Amino acid sequence: ITRAEQDAYAAESHRRAVAAQNSGAFDAELFAVQVKQRKGDPVPFTKDEGPRADSSVESLARLKPVFQPKDGTVTAGNASTINDGAAAVIVCDEDWAKAHGLSPMARITGYATGGMAPEWVMMAPEVATRKLCALTKTNPQDYDLVEMNEAFSVQMVALQRQLEMDPAKWNVHGGAVALGHPIG
Repeated sequence: ITRAEQDAYAAESHRRAVAAQNSGAFDAELFAVQVKQRKGDPVPFTKDEGPRADSSVESLARLKPVFQPKDGTVTAGNASTINDGAAAVIVCDEDWAKAHGLSPMARITGYATGGMAPEWVMMAPEVATRKLCALTKTNPQDYDLVEMNEAFSVQMVALQRQLEMDPAKWNVHGGAVALGHPIG
């Protein structure tokens, strides 16, 4: 997988995330946080800072590799950033949701986990996806939308190739390369 392919994937992740922000796709998922300043009034943060409207294949190509300085391909631009994040989800049956005045947003039809040797950990989603497809009697190509953890662009390009899935269906609102990996 070439550096150019990774940079193209990263630029597309940013493009999708910026488009999602601009369209209001994240509005129901976010709330403003007031950040205290040393002087003056607090500054409200109302959207993620990660997505970069100015990200392009050309700008990403100028970045230096981070792991293997001489011939590496992973850069700060085609890898996820370290960010803060929080989320909550209620998993329940439909009757419980209705009894509590909630409307189900999704239905879980199956799940799977997968693991690999440490040096191949980024490909573990392939194992999990194939297990899920076996359990649900589906194929990877059957899914209309896929949200996949996007640690590195190289990982995503490799997974899309291995699973023979349409990249247009993956992380349609951008992924962790643009939005950040919530480990900080």
